[in-house]
Amino acid sequence: MGVSEEVETAGKRTRLSAEKRRALLVDLGVEWLASRPLEEITPEGLAEAAGVSSGLMFYYFGTRQGLHAEILHAAAQKLWSAIDPPEKMPPHARIYYMLMTAVNYAAANNALFWAINQSMYSFEPQIRDATLPVREDAIEYVCSALFEMGVPDVPAIRVCVRTWVITVESLLRNQFQLRHKDPRNPENLDTSLISSILEHSLFGMIDTSLTWTRSRANEESVTSHLAATQGA
Repeated sequence: MGVSEEVETAGKRTRLSAEKRRALLVDLGVEWLASRPLEEITPEGLAEAAGVSSGLMFYYFGTRQGLHAEILHAAAQKLWSAIDPPEKMPPHARIYYMLMTAVNYAAANNALFWAINQSMYSFEPQIRDATLPVREDAIEYVCSALFEMGVPDVPAIRVCVRTWVITVESLLRNQFQLRHKDPRNPENLDTSLISSILEHSLFGMIDTSLTWTRSRANEESVTSHLAATQGA
């Protein structure tokens, strides 16, 4: 893929804007990320493949880390576009749709999914900030769907959802890495089974949290009643 300064459309050559050339370079970086580690993507290598100068790469992205952050951000947005459910779906169906499409995306794009997830744990803030918003969007989306279903908006539920989303990321990352390394491993699970396990785990966590909260409220009510009775 070359990123020349001009493109030919209907027999006419049109000069690409700086934003368009920059976007094409990022797209090329995402393509590379699907087949090689992030550390192997350099401004010089991308420039050579795209047919532009290394100086232009540093002009657009500043540093190698800046380039990596842009590539990761674009990859994360691509993931979110793939799993974002249609708004007209009922809330429970939206959760399952997002989960199932995330499972299928991770299975089909394991290297990209791995890179996005790993970047969320980077020591470099610029790299973390490139992809963490997608996790936050997923957490908020699941919370909103649960609240539409009548689940109360309390801290315990938000903690459950955050824990669950991170668990989903970890399971998908490890499951499909395992499948890639050893397709015959008996621990390779069917994608439908993975989706079902994860869906049930979410509602199991929610149910446990609500049951504990109600039980605690009842205990506090009884304790308050006994204290009032004894003080009378």
